[in-house]
Amino acid sequence: MLLGVRHRSFRFILPVPLFVFYDLLWSLNDLVELGTRAFPRQKLPSIIMRSLMNILQELRQIGPWQLMAVSFGDSRISIDFK
Repeated sequence: MLLGVRHRSFRFILPVPLFVFYDLLWSLNDLVELGTRAFPRQKLPSIIMRSLMNILQELRQIGPWQLMAVSFGDSRISIDFK
């Protein structure tokens, strides 16, 4: 994922690899699973984590695409998946 900011002559691009989010969610998933076993009635956190991991996996498989691009005057903010 690329976060780009441009304002007049200033340009900033921050690359954020999706596998970092995926690994973070995978680690948090272990904690959520432990909490679900400790409190069996609380199934919602594990459902949410599973859904987030599936969404990230699908985003990685789609390929390059642009989530948003906002321009105002000579400034621009964009989020691209490459």
